[in-house]
Amino acid sequence: MRLLLREALQSFRRAPLLSVLSITTIAFSLFTIGLFGLVAINMRQALREDRKSVGEGKRVDLGGRRSSKKKKQTH
Repeated sequence: MRLLLREALQSFRRAPLLSVLSITTIAFSLFTIGLFGLVAINMRQALREDRKSVGEGKRVDLGGRRSSKKKKQTH
């Protein structure tokens, strides 16, 4: 473990700009993956709640408007 830390510090001293860019790239990649995961989870929950809000015997058109089935009237 000491060897690993010593080598890491030496590489930071040799090329500080490259080290900072590498760390920034890794941090941005992890942030992007986390953000994508949160969006996917929120979309799944939103779709699940929307399905629950549409009751039985009802439809939803592409515009999001809900309409219920109408019974035919006899004259």
